[in-house]
Amino acid sequence: MNTNHSQIIRGDCLEVMAKLPSQSVDFICSDLPYNISGKGGTTYSTKHGFVPADFGEWDKWKSDEAYLEFVFQVCAEYRRLLKPNASAVLFLSYYKGGWIAYELERRGLFRFRSPIVFPKRNLKEVNLQRKLQAAFEYAVWLSNDRKSSEYGLRTFNCLHPTLMRNVMDYSLYSTSEPAIHPTQKPLEVIKRLVKIFSNPGDVVLDSFAGGGTTPLACLQTNRRYLAIEKDGRYFRKMKKRLENQERTQTVKPSTREPYVSPAANLISRMKRWGA
Repeated sequence: MNTNHSQIIRGDCLEVMAKLPSQSVDFICSDLPYNISGKGGTTYSTKHGFVPADFGEWDKWKSDEAYLEFVFQVCAEYRRLLKPNASAVLFLSYYKGGWIAYELERRGLFRFRSPIVFPKRNLKEVNLQRKLQAAFEYAVWLSNDRKSSEYGLRTFNCLHPTLMRNVMDYSLYSTSEPAIHPTQKPLEVIKRLVKIFSNPGDVVLDSFAGGGTTPLACLQTNRRYLAIEKDGRYFRKMKKRLENQERTQTVKPSTREPYVSPAANLISRMKRWGA
């Protein structure tokens, strides 16, 4: 299996990734299962009561140990597939995400660069009688070389300063496009991550593609994508979503994002300050 062109692939992500060549991916952006379904939590309320947090069998493991072992197997494949000094942004449960990032660094798989927090700006009502409402999503930014320097990243495109913070606004419900997956992330958020950590023509991997937001972001920013989804329902919806985009999109030339290194940013600011 090659990565020369964009693909959506239905199958188990571990089995599919095992067939991909090493160091063939420029950036990974993926929303991993959280293993929170069927454990008594709620998502939001309706006139009939509170909706249980149960996204499906794809979000259930027999134990936390089995779930974490799966996550580390996936991340070992991520490490193999990423090019040197490339980045990965992984959405994880805020309950376990920080520990998972620590453990990945301890095992020598990745360097933990930063958490990224996404405040939810338009939440639905939940049962608040016994808990605080979870009002943010959590992701970790990793690079695949623990020994790389702060400026040794393969790709890090500096956008507008207001877009380069590790707290990124998050509108949970879109009026322009209804969600086709229960944990779907906003397109503009994923596009921002894709623009920062990859260049046009690069290969971006999402091994839990769901409703196809990552490949859609790649289509709109002229990246190649590898999108893997196991569930047939979501795979078909993703396929239709991408086909609709391809029918309406005019392909742009493969030009690189304007790149300004962190060091160049610092030098520019020092000149303005008269240093």
